[in-house]
Amino acid sequence: MSQTADAVVIGGGVNGASIIYALAARGVNAVLVEKGALASGASGRSSALVRMHYTNEWDARLARASFPVFKNWTELMGGPGVFTRSGFVNVVAPEFAERLRLNVEMLKGLGVNTTAITAAELHGGQVACARRSVSISTRGRRPSTPWP
Repeated sequence: MSQTADAVVIGGGVNGASIIYALAARGVNAVLVEKGALASGASGRSSALVRMHYTNEWDARLARASFPVFKNWTELMGGPGVFTRSGFVNVVAPEFAERLRLNVEMLKGLGVNTTAITAAELHGGQVACARRSVSISTRGRRPSTPWP
């Protein structure tokens, strides 16, 4: 039996699965080839963290652009979402405080719901830390309204 395709995706990890999904959504006759089970390589061993807090602007833009997929997972993928919303805290030493402030401003400019907080604010929250070692941190919020 002979089979043809307009596109062949090699590898069924997160990248390959995403590519084949995007091609199929556009009506492309595509096939995915995987030597083992789906996500049996590095994708299956990742921490499965979905976040928008990146120091590299292009990574942050890509993460922000992919957010609607996670937000609308059930409708887009036809099954229940497998992600749990949670908060995010990035703690830095005093010498990196200014870099973190600049990163927070860049992320806010992209529409990411984040804020810089002081060590005292962090210490007053639910996260245990040593105040003397923290200058500033960021907090990704887990709002009662939809992300971001």
